[in-house]
Amino acid sequence: MGWLTCCQCKSKEEKVTELDFSRCGISDIPDEVYANSPTLEVLHLEGNKLKDLSPQLFQCIDLRYLNVSDNEIRAIPPLVSKLINLQVLIFSKNVLEGVHPGLEKLSKLTVLDLSMNDLGKVPDAIMSLIHLQQLCLNDTGIDFVPANIGRLSNLRVLELRDNNLCELPKSIRRLTNLQRLDVSDNNLSNLTEVCESHGNLTELWINGNNITELSVSITHLKKLNDFDASYNNLDSIPKEIGHWTKITNLILSFNNLSFLPKAVGNLRNLQVLKLESNCLEELPSTICKLVNLEELNLQNNCLLKLSSGIGHLRKLATLILSDNKLQQLPPGKIQCIFISKL
Repeated sequence: MGWLTCCQCKSKEEKVTELDFSRCGISDIPDEVYANSPTLEVLHLEGNKLKDLSPQLFQCIDLRYLNVSDNEIRAIPPLVSKLINLQVLIFSKNVLEGVHPGLEKLSKLTVLDLSMNDLGKVPDAIMSLIHLQQLCLNDTGIDFVPANIGRLSNLRVLELRDNNLCELPKSIRRLTNLQRLDVSDNNLSNLTEVCESHGNLTELWINGNNITELSVSITHLKKLNDFDASYNNLDSIPKEIGHWTKITNLILSFNNLSFLPKAVGNLRNLQVLKLESNCLEELPSTICKLVNLEELNLQNNCLLKLSSGIGHLRKLATLILSDNKLQQLPPGKIQCIFISKL
């Protein structure tokens, strides 16, 4: 039949705990699922043509992992409350019009992904899932985050990308365990709550918003590895950025930056620095202290000259300088330089 049973049984008596029917073109759940309902723990049904979930599926009460992403399912039915052992539920890329309150009964749920469904609002049931560690609501048409999101204090990952958010509730400060926060492609104008209270963040994505400044409270984000603030309206970066000593990827492209603070030289672990399409006329001399820098993109700025030390950054493999006003290149050897339209 072309379907794969992932358990790879060693004998006919061995219990089937995992089944994979992903991308098989099926429109109904296979009988094998029901036949193994007493022992089934992991079920992949993503990438098919399912329009609904039959009541029999919810007899698999030992299910820990259920992935039904990329189907045509319109609703999470009330019977979902029977899957009391479920830890991971992936329902992204369907045509959900709502989520039944029975979802709140899944007290062991740690991962929930409802991305790419036209929900319009954050389902109330989610706020009862206090053991959630990862919540993904990307591209769901939501325009606000409930004030009681602070109840989800175990969250490590929160993804709210590509929505209509204009602000984040103050209660988001209570999510002190967050390690990854993605609020890119919204309508946010500031992130004060985030910067003041999320010292455990290692990844912060705020690109594609209307942010005009970064609070000096960014000093608290000392564990950041990745930060993307491209496609905003930033005209300056506070000197407190110098506290981000662990950061490896810093993206500030497509803003209105006319200068960088000298403190950028403190980012000794930085490997990628993207500054294209700003208004930079010069760079601070301290940029030559970025000894681990491998890629520097300065395309489409107003640079007249570069510090001579840039050419001596030993790990710098890519330097993009096109669309500037440079009269000469810095001395030194760089493996790959893009300099068209100087």
